[in-house]
Amino acid sequence: MVEHILKEKLVDVNSKDAFGYTAVFAAVMGPRPTKKMIHLLFEYGADINQTITHVNRDLESPLSIACDQGKWLIAELLLSLGAPSRKPDCLDVRGGQNGLNSYSRTALTAAVLPATSPPADARTRHARRRVILELLQSGEDPNQRYYNRGHMPRTSSLLFALACQRRFWEAELLLESDVLEIDTPTSDGQTTLEWALSPRHGAPDFAALLLCKGAAIPQRRAQEILGLTQEACNTFNMKAIAGVLSENRMFGAKGRDRQ
Repeated sequence: MVEHILKEKLVDVNSKDAFGYTAVFAAVMGPRPTKKMIHLLFEYGADINQTITHVNRDLESPLSIACDQGKWLIAELLLSLGAPSRKPDCLDVRGGQNGLNSYSRTALTAAVLPATSPPADARTRHARRRVILELLQSGEDPNQRYYNRGHMPRTSSLLFALACQRRFWEAELLLESDVLEIDTPTSDGQTTLEWALSPRHGAPDFAALLLCKGAAIPQRRAQEILGLTQEACNTFNMKAIAGVLSENRMFGAKGRDRQ
């Protein structure tokens, strides 16, 4: 039926409903989306790169929605059809006429921090890992800002958000990126390492990972963090952490250069 309607051009494949959704959005968001339907719409000229602004002012695309809803095979299909991970004018915190009240939900943000809790089975995890890696390889920026709706700090890096939610393996994938800026502070000036080593939060395994990847220890908290670093060594990789500290990154020239 759908193919007949498209073939006879009875409707515009990119026409929108009252809420701004096109057929591609409907196909992705449906309870049982199929590759065949999305392929069919694409073949008849459906624009898979459209974005829509929700009532809460989140700017989303079919790709970001597929990632947000954990539809990883659909996300892989959209990427293979040329769906960009983000449009040039889409930033995680957007200015313009809406000020700071409009935000884009990029595909990478949705993939590493999906709105729905991803299943723990190995098959789903592997599919999700493939999507995240493909997004990073396609040029998605791992340094994009993340808006913590209703929480403080207001904005942070994706890495900081992953640390707060204890998403360890997702953070490892970001840390493999050559362009990741590991010491990017939040809107209130806190780095991911500071958060991970703070007595209030206590994530020594995350802190150990960050130290192994070259995160700089802020001078203003060096003495406090020195004691907590030992706990990180005991729980993760003592040899690697000891190597970081022995290079005098905390108090030497390297540490000063990185401030």
